[in-house]
Amino acid sequence: MNRQRTGGGMNEQSGQGALSAAQRDTVLRQWNATAAEFPQCGAQQLFERQAAATPHAPALRCGDELLSYAELDARANRLAQHLRRRGVARGALLGVALRRTPQLVVALLACWKAGAAYVPLDPGYPAERLAFMADDAALALLLTEAAVAPLFGARAGVLELDTQAAAIATEAAQAPADGAAADDLAYVMYTSGSTGQPKGAMITQRGLVNYLWWAIGHYRTGPGSSVPLHSSISFDLTVTSLYPALLSGGCVELLREDGGAQSLVACLREAAPRALVKITPAHLELLTRQLDATQARDACRAFVIGGENLSAESLQFWRDAAPRTRLINEYGPTETVVGCCVHEVGADDARSGPVPIGRPIANTELYVLDAQREPVAPGAVGELYIGGAGVARGYLNRPELTRERFVEDPFSGRPGARLYKTGDLARWRDDGVLEYLGRVDHQVKVNGYRIELGEIEAVLAGCAEVGACAVVVREITPGQRQLVAYAVARPGQRIEADALRARLRELLPDHMVPAWIVDLPELPLTRNGKVDRDALPEPQRDGAGAQPRNDAERRLCAIWAELLKLDAVAVDADLFDLGATSLSMVAAAARMRSAFGVNVDVGLLFEQTTIEGLVRELGLDDASGQGSAAALVRVSRDAGMALSASQRRMWVLHHFDRRGSGYNMSVALRLRGALDLAALQRALDALVLRHESLRTRFEAAEPEPLARVEPPTPARLERIESGAATLQAREAELQELAAARLAEPYALTRLPLHRFVLGSADGTHHLLAIGMHHIVCDPWSWTVLLAELGTLYDGGAPAPREFDFADVAARQRAAAPALDALRRRAAAVVDAPVLALPVDA
Repeated sequence: MNRQRTGGGMNEQSGQGALSAAQRDTVLRQWNATAAEFPQCGAQQLFERQAAATPHAPALRCGDELLSYAELDARANRLAQHLRRRGVARGALLGVALRRTPQLVVALLACWKAGAAYVPLDPGYPAERLAFMADDAALALLLTEAAVAPLFGARAGVLELDTQAAAIATEAAQAPADGAAADDLAYVMYTSGSTGQPKGAMITQRGLVNYLWWAIGHYRTGPGSSVPLHSSISFDLTVTSLYPALLSGGCVELLREDGGAQSLVACLREAAPRALVKITPAHLELLTRQLDATQARDACRAFVIGGENLSAESLQFWRDAAPRTRLINEYGPTETVVGCCVHEVGADDARSGPVPIGRPIANTELYVLDAQREPVAPGAVGELYIGGAGVARGYLNRPELTRERFVEDPFSGRPGARLYKTGDLARWRDDGVLEYLGRVDHQVKVNGYRIELGEIEAVLAGCAEVGACAVVVREITPGQRQLVAYAVARPGQRIEADALRARLRELLPDHMVPAWIVDLPELPLTRNGKVDRDALPEPQRDGAGAQPRNDAERRLCAIWAELLKLDAVAVDADLFDLGATSLSMVAAAARMRSAFGVNVDVGLLFEQTTIEGLVRELGLDDASGQGSAAALVRVSRDAGMALSASQRRMWVLHHFDRRGSGYNMSVALRLRGALDLAALQRALDALVLRHESLRTRFEAAEPEPLARVEPPTPARLERIESGAATLQAREAELQELAAARLAEPYALTRLPLHRFVLGSADGTHHLLAIGMHHIVCDPWSWTVLLAELGTLYDGGAPAPREFDFADVAARQRAAAPALDALRRRAAAVVDAPVLALPVDA
């Protein structure tokens, strides 16, 4: 039988076939022994134990507000006493609809101390969805605040914690006698449902404590550690960010709520490293683009990445720039307490392809089964089932769905044990590591959120003008998965995409609103009458509308057209309606800073979502289109050129560690089919000729270093070979050889500062690895370089280039006085105290 389970230090994988009675007895004894190592209590008791041990240690930080463990515990106790006074009984469900402030954490702990479970209700969700969840849960009481309460209408049983603060403060500071126990519910978290309504997974205290106790040891959140909380309480990612630190003596930082996760970026730019950051792959991509190698090196001791499939390519920057940072892929449905399976990326792990999800955590069992729920052989694909302590009680008020997804466990030998049927496809590797391969049904994950496409389809079908519909996920822009809806109008009706999307925003959370709604005369069908999703056309994004009226608008339109892969973008078009995402907003901000020499806050792009609005807000609508910045002109290459600010920084740091490779960047391409070596060489030659950065070296000079562009020479294509016996082994060895070559340090004074490495495993399997020093390339440049390489290999000609990076660097320096003056004017109007700090003589 192909299964794995762990408990404490035990890690056992059985052989093929069903377990014998003796084997089951042995496994059961091991289970009982390891289960005893875990506290049989509610999570709030572990927090109380920690508060008693470190009463004066910082537990919670929010801006300038800091709560010690003793203060947090006392505030939660007082609220718990008040809840009991309000008639809250043990086992009750309490809604929590609060913004991200210390009061939120106080309320969550108080629910458990009062013996209740909480139902997280994100105030950012539409009112109709909040109302459904509150009604479905039959809340005994709703804990909220005056600013949020109107979202729930005239609902009975509402406790506004801010307006009742004085009464709560008079309660006793001791915890009620009988708080939540191991067999009680900890929380009910609603996830997307295929019927058109969300479903609530009921998580027990026993399952939660099992995960938290394991996480504390594995993720090393102990006294003195700092963990930022940046996600919604309605997303179970928050569980990892909040509770392991609070139960082990760490400090949780509550970050401000924002649309582009800029608060997390700002947090990680600070000098003090965070012990743990729980993020999605989309968050990781954002951090990769916003942090440089120096900032990344000490930003965090461990990234726990979950929510959707993780690729090795997305980890490349962190493996190179922050080799001491642990990168952990955590897999787990909401129905099995956040995470039940993990894989920590090691030095020997592959640098391309999907990252495996690894091995089960403590007291967890994983099974890969076929359609008859029989174990499949290692390497064979089956559906993943999860057993053990973390399995939820079921779905609230959904007995049929509970019976369908929570099935009898025939393997463990524990009476009443159940397995959760995930709907995920997986397979075991020969080394006992689990690989995730996708979904059995149409449930998807976009930006870390698990989404039932059927729920969106059900809501869309409920709109009066829609006769038929389908929703899919497409990757129209590389690396960005987005929802696309297809709608057929009812007779006599019309599909107005903007109006329909506005209606969906009233009914669905933002992450479930399709980026595009495509009007079709009919949906394509398969032979058996089902919607043929593979035949649905890609959306045609229309850039028609008001045309640019000045140079700034023309240049911004060009930036956005390239980012969104459009022929044109109108100045009055809503960029989100054209497919913009938070990641493309980050990219646009970086390109605008480079193109116009002005500081662009990403948050502004979420407020001004048209090009004309951005030009007006940034003051770029003067004659030059530059605002206060200098115009872009082509500078002379004859005598050395000035470096940009980032290049000067890298030049200095390079001389502290000339043999280091922290600024080496690389990408690897798997090429399939017959490779035209002559065409590849011509393409590489043309790429070096086209981009001056690939012909730029750097030299010491006074008062500061200079960059020199050298004449083009043929690109050097290095060849590597493998003599391994099998194709798989040859490919693995080529990857190792290429990685070792690209990790070698560069001498900034000599060309080239790039490397092209080619290896062939056989006549149709090739590896092309490209490396560069960060001083001549950045993460965004890879998209341009690889696209142009493909065009040149095919014999095409990319668009001509009028300017190069040297021109941008010159403009940046020319704009520096204006930006300094702007900063001085801003400082002059801020009423900030002057601090007299002691310094060494």
